[in-house]
Amino acid sequence: MLRSIGKLSGFTLTLAVICLAVPAWADIAQGDQIVAEFSNVVVAGAVANDPGIGDLTYMDNTGTAVYNISSNVFTNNELTWGSTPGGSTLIFFGTGESVPVDQSDPFLVGSLLFVNGESALNTLIFGATLTFYDQSGVDSSLTEIQSFNLVITTTSNQYAGVANPTTDQLQTDADYVNICGSVGGLCGESLEAYEFAEDPGAYIYVNLYGTISGDPQLGLTSASLLEGSAGIIGNEAPLGTVPEPSSVLLLLTALLGGIGVELRRRSSARARTAGSSV
Repeated sequence: MLRSIGKLSGFTLTLAVICLAVPAWADIAQGDQIVAEFSNVVVAGAVANDPGIGDLTYMDNTGTAVYNISSNVFTNNELTWGSTPGGSTLIFFGTGESVPVDQSDPFLVGSLLFVNGESALNTLIFGATLTFYDQSGVDSSLTEIQSFNLVITTTSNQYAGVANPTTDQLQTDADYVNICGSVGGLCGESLEAYEFAEDPGAYIYVNLYGTISGDPQLGLTSASLLEGSAGIIGNEAPLGTVPEPSSVLLLLTALLGGIGVELRRRSSARARTAGSSV
């Protein structure tokens, strides 16, 4: 009988430990809103289609990049960058409404506006962090619910000055944004805005949808194009924040060195085995 009680006590203790180890799952409280902010601007990366289509030119704009992050009650957060003659803008708009009761089904998280201006290449940025927060409806306190890497890919215009450019030409010269993350990002979808000089609209406006899970965590599920946008939602790969060529070379050298060491180790092991069996 005492042995049985001892086994039961051990089982209860194990179960309690397991329960403590499992993270709690919770939705965002009703009355709370989702807001977002930009931060951690990336000032080194690659310009696409430079000098020609399919080429990449690495640029380090440390000390020359022009950018600003601001917010107000009408726009959750705004990121602007570039100059000479103009700049580009990303604005995240919150819904201004409470999160829904059922947060496991995709719901409207907010909207993203990308205005594509013309800028000197050495004033560009190549990415930033986009962090989402649960803003309490009680005291307006903020709780982080997810961060994404926002990759900005700028193209060197191939069809500048072309009158009435075709759709293919507009898409070739379009700058675009990818929202990448380890959980629930939209890295495979490129938010592409046409060039201002080629299409007077020069902006793309999308709704972002997502779900809440975990403790809690936001996952973005899709984006939809809003009326009036001068651009598309495509499937271009994020190219803006690629490593510096010398860094890639160092990485490849290290990988090849590691492969060589492993091959030599295996060769030595086979030689020792063969020697012992003679």
